[in-house]
Amino acid sequence: MIPSRLLRVNQLVQIKVGSGEYAGTYNSRIEDIRGDTLVVAMPVVNRRLVPLRPQSVIQVTVAARDAIYTFDAEVTSRTLKPIPLVELRVLSRAERAQRREHVRVPAKLPIYYRNLSDPMAHKKLMDPAETVDISGGGVLAAFSPSHDASVPEDGSALELELYLPGREFPMRLGGRVIRVWKEGESGVNDTYRMAISFTEIEEDDYEDIIRYIVERQRELRRKGVL
Repeated sequence: MIPSRLLRVNQLVQIKVGSGEYAGTYNSRIEDIRGDTLVVAMPVVNRRLVPLRPQSVIQVTVAARDAIYTFDAEVTSRTLKPIPLVELRVLSRAERAQRREHVRVPAKLPIYYRNLSDPMAHKKLMDPAETVDISGGGVLAAFSPSHDASVPEDGSALELELYLPGREFPMRLGGRVIRVWKEGESGVNDTYRMAISFTEIEEDDYEDIIRYIVERQRELRRKGVL
């Protein structure tokens, strides 16, 4: 029912419980796949297990390279030992959400860049910036270059470090400048905006970005912003 290319062991997923005592959205991971049966890690919130109820129907969200997919599943069983697991039976076909390039949300996140087109780049510290928005395919960043930093030109290759909430260490990514333009003057340094496309990204990092985007969309909808 679910194309095999969409699912793999150790893949991160999101589980949405629509009603009841444990209503909410939780992060999990696929531990085993047996046909239309998935075994996932029992979600944990604040170091406490979320005991998904057998026979309850939940929504599962997974991120693939081309899009975000969701499908319904029934909790068929759960076990606590040797590790807490939940067994799910897939109930519906995977529905494709928006393509990753089109899912863009406003977000202010720390990001650092190194302009690899600069021959002295590796002798300098990375320059700080802040994202304006983010998608699975790239970011729009705002920055004020330091006195010894050159402004990257369109097409420049970048080394990036992106910090997502909840991650102890930054993502290390490759990027390319799509467009850069001067936005205004801050009183000390000129300010710029830079549209960046990700050119090198690990699968786990990509999934973390998609999960962050989904959570950010929900947050903005609750606030009535999106």
